[in-house]
Amino acid sequence: MACVDNIVTNFTQRRRKSIETGVEPVRLLHDLLAFTLPNDPAASYVTARPIHTDIRVDTVQDKLQSWLESCSSHDCCRQTTDVRLPTHVIELHPSGDLEHVRLLESNGHRGQYATLSYCWGAPSDSILTSATRHQYLSQIPWSNIPQTIKDAIVVARAARMQDVWVDAFYILQDS
Repeated sequence: MACVDNIVTNFTQRRRKSIETGVEPVRLLHDLLAFTLPNDPAASYVTARPIHTDIRVDTVQDKLQSWLESCSSHDCCRQTTDVRLPTHVIELHPSGDLEHVRLLESNGHRGQYATLSYCWGAPSDSILTSATRHQYLSQIPWSNIPQTIKDAIVVARAARMQDVWVDAFYILQDS
């Protein structure tokens, strides 16, 4: 690895970064993404801020809401009518109680919903079967729900969605 003197970072109009030395340009094989905290001296030059990964943080929920509001103001994104709900969705309790969720058989009702489709991984007790269907219509035990689905529920609630479609709860898995 060669010694690199006098490294200068150039920011182009597209905010692409290149590193130049006193001798010759160094080619980067990967994009360089930089961010800084608001109170850092570099904050006036580097405008990106760290992304919080905990949706429960108010600033994250506020950012999510601003993205959704921005999207809903575009003609190509805006949805003027509710859509027909899938046959089965997870209904988020209107009281806001995070852990109170249940299976809803939509019977053609209309609304807005979030969607989660993912690689299931290890077998789970929280799938829709003939044996679990009746109980899930009342309540899906929070302790049995895989973390990925819990995270989707938290995000959907932060987005003010009332329902979440999850493939594991859509089709009876034992039929």
